[in-house]
Parts: sequence; structure tokens; C-alpha cells
Amino acid sequence: MPKLCFQKKNYLCCETSNVNRKTTMKTKLAFLSLFLVAFVGLVSCEKQERAITFEQLPKNAQQFVNRHFGDCVISHVIEDPSPFDHSYKVYFSNRYDVEFDENGNWTEVDCRPDSVPTAIIPTAIAEYVGKYYAKQFVVKISYEHREYEVELNTSLELTFDKNGSFKYID
Repeated sequence: MPKLCFQKKNYLCCETSNVNRKTTMKTKLAFLSLFLVAFVGLVSCEKQERAITFEQLPKNAQQFVNRHFGDCVISHVIEDPSPFDHSYKVYFSNRYDVEFDENGNWTEVDCRPDSVPTAIIPTAIAEYVGKYYAKQFVVKISYEHREYEVELNTSLELTFDKNGSFKYID
């Protein structure tokens, strides 16, 4: 910081200038204001969830629903076009719901209190549940971040890796 020096009586007096400190503070405030405006703009531009028709789902999602839930009545379909996590959710009149990613791959199947269709559950996971929890069944399954999370009818949650190997109880 620059020093301002001046002479007082018989000695030289020097003081540190506040000019740079004020300039730095103004720069920080300007940057913070710009950041807040940009953040608010990004959030307000985010698209909202909207109802769509079944035919507007990606083909993979339509095929999945027809194959595993063909006898269930669809209540409504929602698209969430979030810029970071575009997804679709299909709700059925029996309170089941299935969530899909932007490509139509399932990410969550919730059939509580009933059992998830066994064809959806990876073989290794179905075998593990059958062996260690023989009197229980899967009511919800999700796949995210290379992990499967399975909820049993007793509310016990099990986590498996992408290959279906047991990791831990949640």
C-alpha cells in the first residue's frame, strides 16, 4: 500500500493510504453483486416441471412401462427439464411410480407396499435378498451413481454395487 508522508514540526510522519483498501472493497462488492445477479438469473430461467403425455416419453421409457406395468393404469406423466438432471416420472393410479433419466433408462421404481416386478431386479440382488431375507421382498429399487439401493417391505434398505454385490445396510 502506498504511504503518504508529510512533515510535522521536526519529524517526518508517514501514514498508510486507504485508497487501495477502498478500491479492493469496491471490487469485491461489485463482484459479489454480479455473482448474485447471475445466480438469480440462472435459477429463474430454470424450466419448471410440466405434465406430458405418455407418448412424449423417450421410447426406452415407454417400452419399459409397457413391458413391466402394462396392466396398470397411468395417472399422469411429469417431465422435469432441469438443466442439471433432466428426468421423467410416471405415476400410476395404484400409487406406483417409475422415474427415468433423460434417455429413458429407469432410475427408480417404487411399488410400495407391493413387490417390484422381479424382472427389473438384477439377478445377483434378487438371489442375495432371497438367500438372506427369504420372507421379505423388494418394494423399491433405485439405480444412481453406479449403485443400487433396494428397500424391502420391512423398510430395511440395502445397497449394492453396479454388479449386484452387497455393500452395506443403510
